[in-house]
Amino acid sequence: MLKKITILLFFIISTNVIAQNVTWEKFIPGRLYKDEWANDICQTTDGNFVVVGTSEGMPGNPNNVIEVVKINGYGDTLWIKKYHPPNTTMSRGKGCCSSDNGSSVITGLAGNANTAFLTKIDINGDVVWNKEYSSFGITYDGLKVQNTSDGGYIVNGLDFIMKTDSLGNHVWHKHILDYGFSNFISLTISHSDEYLVIYDILSNPYERGVAKFDDNGKLIWKKVKPPNYNIPQVIKGLFSNGYLLMGIFSETLYGPSYIFTFKMNEEGVFSSYKETLISNRGDFFDGAVNIINDNKFVFVTGTQPQRDTQYCTFRIIDSSGNILKTTEIISIKQSIGKFRYRFCHSVLPISNGYIMFAGIGQIDPMGAIEDFYVVRADSNLFFQTVGINNNQNILPVRFKLYQNFPNPFNPITVIRFDIPKSSLAKIIVYDILGREVAILVNENLKIGSYNVSWPAPTGDSKEYPSGVYFYSLTVDGKVVDTKKMILIK
Repeated sequence: MLKKITILLFFIISTNVIAQNVTWEKFIPGRLYKDEWANDICQTTDGNFVVVGTSEGMPGNPNNVIEVVKINGYGDTLWIKKYHPPNTTMSRGKGCCSSDNGSSVITGLAGNANTAFLTKIDINGDVVWNKEYSSFGITYDGLKVQNTSDGGYIVNGLDFIMKTDSLGNHVWHKHILDYGFSNFISLTISHSDEYLVIYDILSNPYERGVAKFDDNGKLIWKKVKPPNYNIPQVIKGLFSNGYLLMGIFSETLYGPSYIFTFKMNEEGVFSSYKETLISNRGDFFDGAVNIINDNKFVFVTGTQPQRDTQYCTFRIIDSSGNILKTTEIISIKQSIGKFRYRFCHSVLPISNGYIMFAGIGQIDPMGAIEDFYVVRADSNLFFQTVGINNNQNILPVRFKLYQNFPNPFNPITVIRFDIPKSSLAKIIVYDILGREVAILVNENLKIGSYNVSWPAPTGDSKEYPSGVYFYSLTVDGKVVDTKKMILIK
């Protein structure tokens, strides 16, 4: 009986470890023959995820079309759909939110006339209804769509905010010209079902602040940011009371970059302004931020595309401006104008501390084609990468092989190792009898800290049985270290 209990306890512990470490990155090649990029991600009520973006053309129509991909929690593609609103020649997918029964609602641009649309698609990606709003004087694309408490939707574009019912029927909209505004930058729903929008006025002097609208679209107040605060780019509601505002500024194009945050209460009073230096290379921020809790936020920055080395950086920051976690994805120019480039435009915290990121990626070493790119990271911003990943920000001083993570694992684990000088490196996996079962790395590597997945997410079709395995790091023919790992199925 004791032996049975021990085995059962080990199984429960192992299962929990596995369940808590489902991380990955995925390149989703849904293209027909040109580039595509993701702009937003949402979780549907069936527990899966919808990613919306744009694809450059389809047979018989070379213009942009809306692309929507549905994936599960392991990053497996469930379906890929292309949409083209009727009587249009150009369209783009920009935002999405969940709806009932595993369905979702997407927004963006429909046609050359810059007309906003809403489309509801069911759990299988089939269109339930489609609405376009040009007859209401809306002349630009919908940037984001959010659920409202009455089952409807609120959509914001650069020149409007619009409320619809649950069928996408227009209820009301407000245009920037109604208030002398120049742009609506970012929108969030208040804790009392009102709408807070960052606006700006392109005048002299320039003005940026927050406007509050009630559920009928009536302006309640507008508050100008304090003159000693920098210009916010995004507003997000905190879980308790109040709101987070955030932005970035750089001293020069390629110089020091600072992220800044401040808070606003329900009455529009600003406070707690903080600036934090995040890099010395001229990072940019396009509003990809979300709330983990009232004292912890996750956001994405990138570097200017003219640089030979580009960075997509995930960071977690607290309300005091302290950077708690950082993960950098490095893209190095392969040839003239060609990168293995990755950048994320949307951030979505989900259950158990995981965080989803969605954007654009090039896995082709020559950077020829861009695909949807999605990452599922854990609360430490760790995720399993595709292939060998070199973090050149870490310059090791000795050869080192790290313990794999997670361990025990199923289905994939990641092995990290350090190379302090250019060397011929090998990572070899052996079974418990000492037989070689996989060669993960066998190439000349430059200085850096590397990680590699096993089994490989792509290109490894072998079935490895449960059991104990060993992996070793060999450098220039000499074994540096060997470690044990356990595969459980």
